[in-house]
Amino acid sequence: MTAYNLTVDNNERDGYTSIGDINLDNKLDVIISSQGLGNNSRLYVYSLQNDVPVLIAKTSMPSSFGGCCPEASGAAFVGDIN
Repeated sequence: MTAYNLTVDNNERDGYTSIGDINLDNKLDVIISSQGLGNNSRLYVYSLQNDVPVLIAKTSMPSSFGGCCPEASGAAFVGDIN
């Protein structure tokens, strides 16, 4: 698989990478936890459709450090926890 850098919210985002079948199509999707721009970090997911990366989900994660460390993020945990 080739790594892709997607444009999310008008910025090319990069970060820690995890994989999992997020959209339940029996194919692995790519989950990126991206360092903060402003006062939050981003978590986004893409899948490959005909070798083209397609954004399937995104969310922002406010800093839990009182605004001191907006870049604080790590790899996303992926698993069936119930």
